Amino acid sequence: MRGARARKTSARERATPGPSRKGKARASSGASLAPRVWPGASLAPRVPPGGSLAAAHWLCAVSLVMVGGCAPRPLKGGGGPDVTKEGEGSVARGDQGVQVVSVAPEDFVLVEKGTFMMGSPKGEEGHADDEVQHEVTLTRSFWMQKTEVTQGQWRALMGNNPSYFSSCGEKCPVEMVNWFEALAYANAVSRQEGFEECFALTGCTNAPGEDMKCTGVSVNAPGGNVYECQGYRLPTEAEWEYAARAGEQTAFITGGIAQTMVCSPLDGNLDRAGWYCGNSAVSYAGCDDLSDVGGPACAGTNPVGQKQANGFGLFDVHGNVREWIWDLFQKDYESLGDTDPVSNGSGFVRAARGGSYGSQPQNCRAASRNYDAHGVRLDALGFRLSRSAGG
Repeated sequence: MRGARARKTSARERATPGPSRKGKARASSGASLAPRVWPGASLAPRVPPGGSLAAAHWLCAVSLVMVGGCAPRPLKGGGGPDVTKEGEGSVARGDQGVQVVSVAPEDFVLVEKGTFMMGSPKGEEGHADDEVQHEVTLTRSFWMQKTEVTQGQWRALMGNNPSYFSSCGEKCPVEMVNWFEALAYANAVSRQEGFEECFALTGCTNAPGEDMKCTGVSVNAPGGNVYECQGYRLPTEAEWEYAARAGEQTAFITGGIAQTMVCSPLDGNLDRAGWYCGNSAVSYAGCDDLSDVGGPACAGTNPVGQKQANGFGLFDVHGNVREWIWDLFQKDYESLGDTDPVSNGSGFVRAARGGSYGSQPQNCRAASRNYDAHGVRLDALGFRLSRSAGG
């Protein structure tokens, strides 16, 4: 039975005139195993009834020359997208400037380090005052998941499915996951791949997918520098925008923005790139009525990897579900510096990026910024993983 559907509006959407939709805090509809208490950082995977431990593990793809380790490849049937080809080559440069070649693993791409303009120009439709345009350099290449983590991938590793839109299916993004639970999932993938967990989670109650909350989070890296983690993690805000843009400076990877706070008529460029309030109509049970904001009467998430990919091969950076970010939200993010910026800290307001199935066009732009309390779980909020590469 579904719980009360309390509408929740984002800070960015609250600050903008017109109809708004961030997502809803709900009772999850997906089936789950009995909850457990997680007293500390330990995060052993749970295996679904009748399954094997191997079925809950991710395999490490073949790497010709290892770039800081290997990267994940989900087993068949894990709910990953049917949008990739094995054996695509990637190139990075090691710490000594020596070129190394790696086979790009399924479901992840290697994003090479570089410099870009973060934020949006004042003349861009939908521009907000916390999107100050500034040059940023990332000195480490990193792996980025091609799509948002799917319900199938979450279920295979964690043993439950917290998603409200569980009727959408295994290849749809997992949602109703808070920030702590996203970190817990990243740790679980690290452990299965043989990497040191990036995060130490302490004082945790409940299992991931069952509204897990923790009193402490620290980074297992020198100086607490998340860029130096060996394991899987959430991307920083700078990494996310750099990867989402893939060299483009327009609002969307497909071009500029034509609409701002309206769901209809369609924004043609956004329609090609992502699922938002103008095109997120679905036919499955338990959908969301967006007719009050000009959207479909039956809307929801869609399977990942169906819209146009960006230049790096990433999908759904402009909608479907917003994505948790590692950073503590900081309005004046340009003050963090121009090299490997990150906003660390123990605050409870964390950044989120990407727009969702219920967002208006301006909130799906590459530069658009959102934030949520780290314990919130919404039907429009999921995540994708990243991991630092060797150079």
